[in-house]
Amino acid sequence: MRTLVINHNLLGDALFATPGLAKLKETTQELVMVVGYEPHNDIFEGTPCVDKVLRATGEQTEQLRRKYSASQGKMVVVDTINACILDINRAFSLAQQQTRFERLGSHLIQTSPHLSEALAAQMGVSIDSTHYHVKLDERDFDAAKVLRSTLGTPLVLCAALSSSCASRKDGKDSGNPPNKMLSADTWNQIVSLLGHEVSFAFLGGPGEEPLKVDAPWLIGYPIRTVAALCKLADAVVSIDTGIMHVAQAVDANLVAICAAVLSTLTSCCATGGKYHCVDHSLHSTTPGGISTIDASEVVDGIRKVLC
Repeated sequence: MRTLVINHNLLGDALFATPGLAKLKETTQELVMVVGYEPHNDIFEGTPCVDKVLRATGEQTEQLRRKYSASQGKMVVVDTINACILDINRAFSLAQQQTRFERLGSHLIQTSPHLSEALAAQMGVSIDSTHYHVKLDERDFDAAKVLRSTLGTPLVLCAALSSSCASRKDGKDSGNPPNKMLSADTWNQIVSLLGHEVSFAFLGGPGEEPLKVDAPWLIGYPIRTVAALCKLADAVVSIDTGIMHVAQAVDANLVAICAAVLSTLTSCCATGGKYHCVDHSLHSTTPGGISTIDASEVVDGIRKVLC
């Protein structure tokens, strides 16, 4: 029987589903994943965790959601097809319901299931690994090597932008959802502290407005080239945005900056490379949010993954 899974359009949310999809494929005759027609979903081309990736326009996706509406957040049989519309909001709720708190000194530490586990449960499977599944090919690395040759060594790639969070004003967080973005001033302090030791470059998606930082920007490159470049770089420094999850998927050396979302929810440690987390989320050992992160913390993390 064919199994149809309608995945999310946001890059990180879509990658969260891949561990469950890989497990589901073990017992499925034909597994089809539907994703939006956004350029970043090129990352799923050739992925081994599904048999077919169906790129759908917004209208096509809505038609499928209406047709298989009974499968919202769960696997059900609809017209002889196993179908599941993945529900990230329900996954968040489930993870929060299973949250545990432990006291460490004066801090109350929160641990919770990974979002990949909650999404896998919607597909009717359980997973033993939260590592994301993507597959790059020789063409991706050839393109990344050309780009890499124009940059310095050792190379630190920085992902500083998030289209899913509010803007910053006067160095302070504003609006909803909670801000994930460090200020340009903080990034420039990081570059200043380490610029004599490493070469920095900043990553941005098509149409994103870059911050004013003292380092070159790489804007609008194909996501598969960016993924391969993350693998070739000496380190990736990322706020909680799609590139952080791409870096995990390709086993890059990663410094993850978490403030709006608890790091255990997204399991930023799932990379097979070296890893360090600067975690200022609510129930971490250093709560306070993005505005309390100091440049020196990020610099220490970069040095740790480079050594």
